[in-house]
Amino acid sequence: MRFGAEPEGASHLRVFVPCYRSDILHDWDIFEDAAIAYGFENFDAALPPTSTTAEEHPGLLNPLALLSRRKGVVNRVVPVDRLRVETDELATSLAAKPVSLLRTTKRQVQEATENMVSTQSGWTASAHLAVAMADPEARAAASAYLAGGGGR
Repeated sequence: MRFGAEPEGASHLRVFVPCYRSDILHDWDIFEDAAIAYGFENFDAALPPTSTTAEEHPGLLNPLALLSRRKGVVNRVVPVDRLRVETDELATSLAAKPVSLLRTTKRQVQEATENMVSTQSGWTASAHLAVAMADPEARAAASAYLAGGGGR
């Protein structure tokens, strides 16, 4: 599993996920790995002392969309039930803009995307990049690389 960890206060632990663990997307993925390591058979079977009503966990939203929003790449994450209305509003707004402006913006976005992650490699590369960006060790290595001139 190879997680790193350090104490954070008296009752919390900060867990560092290695960049190659692209399967770890949510806190419950770490809990599951810990339960597997401890052994499910070592837990007492018991009903919880309280009952709750279910609602969608906020972590069930697309993690890359949430990361993109936090990093300022997108300005909002749209709930599924609002997708049609939001899309129509965006299309109306774009239709009112000059075509030359839209073409220039599209070309700049494509060039920036190609420089960050090759679009030729597809979804897995972007997923690995998102995981690597969340890994302090990978971020430190990237910073050191860029500080040294980026291999130039």
